[in-house]
Order: sequence, then structure tokens, then C-alpha cells
Amino acid sequence: MNDHKLKNTEGPLVKLGFGLVIILLFVLSFLIRYKGLKFISWDLRNSLFPWYEYMAKNGVWESLSQSFSNYTPPYLYLLGFATLTRSFLNRISGIKLISLVFDLYNVFIIYKILKLQYKRVYIPLLAGALAFLIPTAILNSSFWAQSDSIYTAFLLTSFFFILRGQPFSCLLAFSLAFAFKLQAVFFLPFLLILSLQKKLPWKYYLLIPIVYLVMMIPAGLAGRPWLDLLTIYLHQAQSYSDWTLNAASLYVFIPVWIPKSATPIFILVAGALVVGWMLLTIKKIDLSRPANLIHCALASTALVPFLLPHMHDRYFYPAEIFSFVLAFYKPRLWFLPLLFQASALLVYDNYLIGGPNQLQYLTYAAAIMALGVGLTLWTQFCSSRQKGDTAHI
Repeated sequence: MNDHKLKNTEGPLVKLGFGLVIILLFVLSFLIRYKGLKFISWDLRNSLFPWYEYMAKNGVWESLSQSFSNYTPPYLYLLGFATLTRSFLNRISGIKLISLVFDLYNVFIIYKILKLQYKRVYIPLLAGALAFLIPTAILNSSFWAQSDSIYTAFLLTSFFFILRGQPFSCLLAFSLAFAFKLQAVFFLPFLLILSLQKKLPWKYYLLIPIVYLVMMIPAGLAGRPWLDLLTIYLHQAQSYSDWTLNAASLYVFIPVWIPKSATPIFILVAGALVVGWMLLTIKKIDLSRPANLIHCALASTALVPFLLPHMHDRYFYPAEIFSFVLAFYKPRLWFLPLLFQASALLVYDNYLIGGPNQLQYLTYAAAIMALGVGLTLWTQFCSSRQKGDTAHI
């Protein structure tokens, strides 16, 4: 469709209609989030509330010198700022506002990503409004009070800079994601593929430890031991021994009698499978096309947590968001975000509400996730070279 014909279809009523739909989506999203402010999850009551109260009582600077939380200091800086609002915001709102801010940033960066794909602004705007209404995004922040939107925001930013051909900024954004959450490594195989194709210079990976150290400086200056700061992720990795912590991963189907000493074997197998996927992607996929890039990013963020043991329920959050973006690059794959959402909603229902059928629901969630991951890989290799699977409206 040429520009002249397209302009004839974009009358004032069409633009007004899109504008009203976008506004209504945002209003609906805010109303649901407002309702979620009253919900107190187990994590909020037993972790975030105590951390908030500790920082409010002892002061932000003094608190940063202590290891009262198993989160990295970058999140605690934000939580400390939230305690400064307690004179006009209750602690629930203050804590959940952190994630809400990054929810809004994710809307912005998704808009920016899709603006590179679509010539007309209303599609990226509509995508941003819909992204704000993604069920698990709302549940994760406004109900659960979790912070997965934070590191995912930096992963999306990293991807945006890939599309813009800015490798330094790409690794800088990824490094910030890693400083907030170890789970940012789910995105790393995708970055390594780009480096193996000489699209991402290896020297920029030095940003990962440099940014991490820089982000630890305020806590280090406050008096927290540097050994403690440098081993936070090591302690996190050793904290849980269950094959799956309510995550819809492969390990839902692993018999409980298999000893935990088999963990290194499973990690090696997972690593081998991921490396195999990387090599096949390098050989088969044309990553000069943006649609294939986002498909590859989705595969990385979905495959890694599905194959690794000891994963948590929220670790597929980046895959849920990337699958949504992919559906706008390859509209015929609209079913992928629905599958990821269906699996995640069963998991979230398990944790936030609970009930007599938790194991059954988790099995269903894992089966749906297996289908979602499988179809992600199948469509990646079967359709990557097809013509006309993206739109430029």
C-alpha cells in the first residue's frame, strides 16, 4: 500500500477512533492497577514490608551498610527512595510505585522499538497501550509487588539499541539489567550470537563487571563489605534446592526421587542444548532482519529458564514481554504471547491465590510453556526466511 492510498484511509475519524481506544486502554490499565494496590502478597508481607520498615527505621544510608535483603543494592536504592515518600504515600503504594514506573517505561520502549518497524505512529502507540494491559505485567507489579519489570526494561532497551546499531549502548543497558537481577543472563545467549556474528564487539562485555561494580559503590561507601556485595548472586543461587519453585519449566516433569546432586548434570545438558540452538541460529537465521532478531531474543529468554533447574515462577517474564513485541513484528505468530500468558496466569494463580489443585495447575502451565517454547523454536527456523511476514504500515 503506497503512502497516497494510506493517507486517504487516515481520516480524522480513524485517528480519533485510535486515540480513544488508546486512552481507554490506559484508563482501564490504571484502574486495574489501582485495585491491585490493596492486594498483599506473601512476598510483600514477608520480604518487602520488613525491608521497607528496616530502611525507614534505620535510615537509607545506614541500611545500605547491612545485608538485610537478598536483593542487590540497585533495587534497595529505589526502595530507600520509596521510604522517603512515607509522609504522603503508604508503604504499599510506595513499594508498588517502583514497579509501576518501570511498567510505564516498558510502554515507552516498546513504542520506540515498534516505531522503528511501523511508518505510522498509531500502531506503536496501540502496542504500548496494550503492553500496559498485559495481565502478567499488571499482576507482577501492582498485585505481587515484584520488580521483574525493572530488569526487563533494560533488556528491552538493550534490544532497542541493537536495532539502532549501537553496540556499546546495547551492552550498557544489558549490564544495568544484570546489576538489578541475575535473571538478565537469559538474554545473554542472544547477545553472544550477535558477537559470534561480529555484530557486537567482545570488548564491550567488560561493561558487565564495570557497571556492576559502579552500581555497588554507594552500598560499599555506606560500609557494606565488598565481598558480600560481590557474592550476592552466588548466595542467591545456593538458596534454593527444589527442582522448580513454581516455575512452569521442564523440571515440573522430573521425578522427585532424582537426587539434587544431579543438578550439575542437568545444567551441563541445558548448556549444551542452548549452545546447540545458538550454533543452529547462527547457521540458519538471517539476523539482519529485525523480525528475526526479536524472534531470537524471545527464544533465548524462553529456552534458558525452561531448561535450567531451580527456576522461580516469574522467570519467564521477559519471554512474556518479548513474545508480545514479536507478535507485532510477525502478526501471524499472535498465538505465542497467548500461550506464554496462559502458562504464566496459571502459575500466578497458583502463587497469589493458591488452592487444592496447585500441582495440577503447575503441570498444565508447564505443558503450555513447553508448547510455547517448542513453537517459538519451530517457527524461528521454519519461517525466518519467509517473505512478507512483517508489516510496515
